[in-house]
Amino acid sequence: MSSDGEPDSGFNLGFDSRSGNLVMALAQQSDNKLLIAGTFASLKPTGASSSVKRSRLARVTENGKLDTAFNADLGGVAPPTVHALAHQGDGRVLVAGSFDDFNGADSKNLARFYADGVADGIFYPQPNGPVHSLAVLPSSAPIATQHSGLAAFKSNGALLDAFMPSTADRLSGTVSRVYPLADGKILIAGRFTVNDGETTLSLARYNADGTRDTTFEPQFDGAVYTVAIQKDGKLLVGGAFKKVASQGGSSKDRPYLARLSASGALDSDFNPTPNDVVYAILPKGDADDQIFIGGAFTRVTSSGESSSTARNYLALLTKDGKVDEDYNPNPNGFVLNLLAASGDKVLVSGGFGAFKRNSTEDTVEQAYLARLKADGSVDTAFKPKIDGAVTSVLPIGDDEVIVGGNFQRIGSTRHPFIARLKASGSLNSSFKLIANGQVLALAQASSNRLIVAGAFSGAALCGRRKHGDRAQPHRASERQQRPC
Repeated sequence: MSSDGEPDSGFNLGFDSRSGNLVMALAQQSDNKLLIAGTFASLKPTGASSSVKRSRLARVTENGKLDTAFNADLGGVAPPTVHALAHQGDGRVLVAGSFDDFNGADSKNLARFYADGVADGIFYPQPNGPVHSLAVLPSSAPIATQHSGLAAFKSNGALLDAFMPSTADRLSGTVSRVYPLADGKILIAGRFTVNDGETTLSLARYNADGTRDTTFEPQFDGAVYTVAIQKDGKLLVGGAFKKVASQGGSSKDRPYLARLSASGALDSDFNPTPNDVVYAILPKGDADDQIFIGGAFTRVTSSGESSSTARNYLALLTKDGKVDEDYNPNPNGFVLNLLAASGDKVLVSGGFGAFKRNSTEDTVEQAYLARLKADGSVDTAFKPKIDGAVTSVLPIGDDEVIVGGNFQRIGSTRHPFIARLKASGSLNSSFKLIANGQVLALAQASSNRLIVAGAFSGAALCGRRKHGDRAQPHRASERQQRPC
């Protein structure tokens, strides 16, 4: 589609619209061909007279025509699923998911293939569980994350022993976040154990060669949900933990929020205490002298103090961990995401419906997405009116954003699941695309094209006839409403 939301009428892959038929991964090749993966079994792309069988993986040209030279079949489990794709940089492609064979090769859950779809016969890592995401290091060594942990492989598919050198030192648990660091190391966050479960970790670091950095081993007694890296290299960590210990040290009370040095040592001078989970952290300022935190908390105790300050779901701290007494936006629901906006403003999203600054000012109704001024007041120049959850936000310049989620209306206009908002938060009517199901992910493929993915089976331009049957309403009440 173009940047104004106009679908490319010549690009229609014609997937079966049955329930559960999803596109879960996309990868664009250097020749502009597009690899598509998910749970589908067939498609009827542009120019095809009938549906063509393609089990979970297909390749199309930039015009949406099926690349008949590429036919990589997955199978073995019922049903096989592809969760992720990654280009390795040398023309070969990694595919991850839940399957037992790839194009006839015995490649379980993780495989690699050449540009023509032929399986790479020397790549057999054989993970024993579904692989849900991939990232390729500059050295071309892929990293694969599973629900049960983290595994890393050399470019030839051999396991990097330092990741799992023995049963005793294997990760057990959930790795939910992977952060590439500027020095080439990798930070992982979640909730997992090593040493046969004797050591609990929620944050670990790996060297660029895949060996675990044993000089970095802070210990948490709960999950880590978010990490923000300060300009000085220190790590701000939020989550569901209550205690934190530096490597070799005793546990210290650090409920839900802590700061570590780059080496993983606990910052003893930084001890602000929210009374519930922290989901988001945003350091700001030239010296990170402002630290915004968002979550499920309702009170925060400043570093070095015993009494707490009421701060519902959002607070501003100094770099020393003191609660800013003048900053109290006071949303009425939890905060999940914090993003820096122009003019010292902050974009906030979450489960709130209104703000009552300082608990005394008039209530400002603003649901799901808001922009706050430096003093914590709602920027009423940005007034999006969204009637449901926003699950994806894509900044596109000039303070405009494309939002996707589970909403139906922007203001009084029916614009289901995807919309473009002006800098004012109002609907940009030049973006005409709508969908018939939840939009879960947005990506900018080029300056003029977007990729949209989610739990929908069709898309259309609002105010016009639908493209084929790709977005036909399935209820009479919906057919009577003319979107946009």
